[in-house]
Amino acid sequence: MADFDAIRASLGAPQPEANDSAGMFKRSEAGSVGEPVPMQNVAEEVAQTGVSVTQEEADEIETAETTEIADIVAKVVKEGSPIGKRLINMDAVRKAMAIGVVAQKNIIYHGVGGHAKSEFLVDVQREWNGDGSVWIQSLNANSNVPDLLGGFSPEAIKNFRFDRPRVEESAFAKANVIVFEEAFDAAPRVITAMKDILTARGWRHGEEFVPMRARSVILVSNHDPEDVRKINPSVDALIQRFPLVVNVMWDTYTEADFRTMLEVLEGREPNPDQFTLPGYAELVKLEPVPFSEEDSELLSYLLAAAVEERAKISPRTAVYCRDVLTAWAAIQGHGKIETDDWEILRLVGDVAGFYDKAWERAKYYMKTADDRNFMRNAKGRFTRAKSSAEEVIKSFEAGRITEDERGKALELARRIAQIKGDINTREWQDETYDGYEDLDGELDDLGSKLLQAAGIKA
Repeated sequence: MADFDAIRASLGAPQPEANDSAGMFKRSEAGSVGEPVPMQNVAEEVAQTGVSVTQEEADEIETAETTEIADIVAKVVKEGSPIGKRLINMDAVRKAMAIGVVAQKNIIYHGVGGHAKSEFLVDVQREWNGDGSVWIQSLNANSNVPDLLGGFSPEAIKNFRFDRPRVEESAFAKANVIVFEEAFDAAPRVITAMKDILTARGWRHGEEFVPMRARSVILVSNHDPEDVRKINPSVDALIQRFPLVVNVMWDTYTEADFRTMLEVLEGREPNPDQFTLPGYAELVKLEPVPFSEEDSELLSYLLAAAVEERAKISPRTAVYCRDVLTAWAAIQGHGKIETDDWEILRLVGDVAGFYDKAWERAKYYMKTADDRNFMRNAKGRFTRAKSSAEEVIKSFEAGRITEDERGKALELARRIAQIKGDINTREWQDETYDGYEDLDGELDDLGSKLLQAAGIKA
């Protein structure tokens, strides 16, 4: 059984506090403190190079690298963004981009044209290509598999292998981040080839395997993936490999929204977005934080609650959620997953539409899980005692109870008293108090009958 007080604390959830007048418990706020991202031992790394350095020099190197990581974390959340700095309402787009690199997850950006999807990605390409190449390629209905994989190989044609594309020249083998514009417009055979490559993390051809270099593949489309997947099974299979889904449409289109956009474009107002996208080289240095037992328990409750809300959650989705959470906490500079970090699951396509209700249910489950487990155990003990008591009570009511049966009735009455004592002394959460009252009444009724059967006035 997990320590649910610790879990509540990690959630920032209320803690029990005595209230003598009510006999119940009030709750007060509890917070959690993040730990710094662990660093590698730079002195050991330097020693492995064979270069002779003093301990003082090694300490200076390690201090410099620690400062560098601190600078990365410090600049992640602040006003404005150097990448796409004049594009507003791009926080979710930037966050997904960062998670895609750290967690090595694929992304879909979708929305009606005119919301700067391509402009943002071209800016990313311009800023990141010094650290890690960003490959942008457009697809359409006429695109074929060789187009996707670099065209046909002259060497393969020379050797009469006409089915061998020049895959070593493709984006999958050469780029760290791949962007496919209008990928949903491609033919089903192209979509299937892409899905197979993403599943295998490389291109398979008989005995041959060319590994995929890219950490993240991004699909950009004017079409909502939920609409496309309903009419095209090939696209549906592909979308399942893209856990991060971001709709670039604005929440509102008011006069104030347009004025903010125009003033930011002119440089007269700061960008209201809050998340700064670091460089590629900075992101690949970050290691996802550990995924604790408490995190596992809460995510399990959340996903189960989403399923109750009719979300389609697969085991793959659960793994995606774990990886997104641990990567995002690292990007935020946390040493563990904090309460606010869970909001990032709004970017996971299969969870997004169900997040609010699922989160509230999950918090309820976590608060009351210990009580519900205790109640389940108490009811099990009561059911077993009641089963053993039925024959004794039946004999008593028929007027033919034996001395042995009277002794058995007394022993069972003691068992009932013990269960009643256990539930009466427990400090119940408000939400589980009704279940406690129901069982308490049943215990009183059965205990009274057993005492009468034992010859003791109740």
